[in-house]
Amino acid sequence: MYCVGIDLGGTTIKAGIVDEDYRIVKSGSVPTVLDGGAPQIVRDMAELVSGLLDETGIGMDEIASVGLGVPGTANKKTGVLEYANNLHMKDEPFIRLLKHYFKKPAYFT
Repeated sequence: MYCVGIDLGGTTIKAGIVDEDYRIVKSGSVPTVLDGGAPQIVRDMAELVSGLLDETGIGMDEIASVGLGVPGTANKKTGVLEYANNLHMKDEPFIRLLKHYFKKPAYFT
């Protein structure tokens, strides 16, 4: 099994696929586009990870979970990014949006 880690930054979204021994199998990045808000950012995350999976031949059925790091105040219980100054966001349901795309357990890390 593998896990996906995503780092949301004010200028770049980075993602990596990690194996059971915590080795990075594949990683990549895309610019953070703020114009579309949280839904667009999560769509960009999903497309980035999908491309990484395609490049490695790893199937979504082999992914155990998704972890998301964010630059702000994240409520791990509710899955809501409560505030991120550099993203100009407040009360965004990032974890719910991630689960929509990945259909896997997802968490703030």
